[in-house]
Amino acid sequence: MVTVHVVVGAALLELALAAGLLGAWCWYRVEPSPRFWQVLRAGQAAIVLQVLLGALLLALGKRPGDDLHI
Repeated sequence: MVTVHVVVGAALLELALAAGLLGAWCWYRVEPSPRFWQVLRAGQAAIVLQVLLGALLLALGKRPGDDLHI
């Protein structure tokens, strides 16, 4: 379960980066992009999934190594 949490976290970072770069590119070119919104929504869904996985891990008694994580 911890491995899934790490993988979703990595995917979340990649989706956020992709949305940011794509959004900046479309803004620079002054053109709308439906793909940007799809990537952004996927990133938001990954955030929700990451929070749910983290809450589940906490409910199962798994604690992170430091207080900064939470």
